[in-house]
Amino acid sequence: MQSNLTKAGILITGIIGAIVGVVAWKFRQNSENEDDSRVEIISIDETPIDLEIETEAEEDEEEESDYYDDEEDKDEEIRSAIGSIFNLLEQMLQFRKISEVVQLLQDILFRTNDSAQLLHIAKQSRASLILKCISHENEKVRMLAVYIIQNISSCKTGQDSAKVLVPKLVDIANAFLINSTESDVMLKSLTDCIANFSANYKPDTQASYMSFFQTASSCDLSDDEEFFGSSLMKIVVNLSDQKLGQDLLLKPELEDTMVRVERMIEEKQGGTRVQARCLIAVKNMISETDWQLRSKESLDIILEYSNSRQADKELVERSSQILFNLEDKSEPQEN
Repeated sequence: MQSNLTKAGILITGIIGAIVGVVAWKFRQNSENEDDSRVEIISIDETPIDLEIETEAEEDEEEESDYYDDEEDKDEEIRSAIGSIFNLLEQMLQFRKISEVVQLLQDILFRTNDSAQLLHIAKQSRASLILKCISHENEKVRMLAVYIIQNISSCKTGQDSAKVLVPKLVDIANAFLINSTESDVMLKSLTDCIANFSANYKPDTQASYMSFFQTASSCDLSDDEEFFGSSLMKIVVNLSDQKLGQDLLLKPELEDTMVRVERMIEEKQGGTRVQARCLIAVKNMISETDWQLRSKESLDIILEYSNSRQADKELVERSSQILFNLEDKSEPQEN
């Protein structure tokens, strides 16, 4: 009987084990199905991709906004720095701190090489302070100030912003002309500043230019011809290339200026560069105005240049242009 009970127990145990095994298998199947379902849902959900695209667009807008903010911040930083430098310069000039003035002018001169900073330096009030330094008793202060004005006047932005300096520059240059026996570095540098401004000539500065030419012609510099060719001719060339400047050169008060240009051609003064400037001015005036050559000798030299194999290429070219314009003017005009 005990044997029968043992067999029954084994049978029951086997049945229970089978039931547990089936239940466990079903549970695993359900779990796998649930896992597959979750993976499937994530794989077809496109929402994360859409969100990423929108985020990139927003980032582009933010970057563009940051760029303009950075530019404005940079401009404000430059304006503030230059304002501080000029305030300090004014104080140092007032207290006659020469070494500090020199250091500040050197800093300003360096900054004029950057167009963004040049724009702020060229403002009328600041440029006027630099102009005061040109009349300073210290030579180094004077020269640094002139170099700064030269840089300011070397671009159209600076010419437009600081054009009010022309009359004062001419007054200072006239004083140097009257009190000098020869053209020194200071006088030549001042003339270069005026020449830069003359590239953007305005009629409201007419009286200043006329005064400068008349003073130069009346002074007796030991190197008078050299000063005219190397410095004043830069102004003549610039004026001759502008309609308003041509009108100025045609005025009776400046008649001697173009006569002098012709004389320099006749005498072949100043070397190739000066001769080229004279020929450019003559070409501009002949081609665009009623001005005419007055000297047969100057015309002979122009003919000589145009036919020469030894003359500089630029002189040959400029002379040929003059002859072409003269020939064109001499031809009868059709009605």
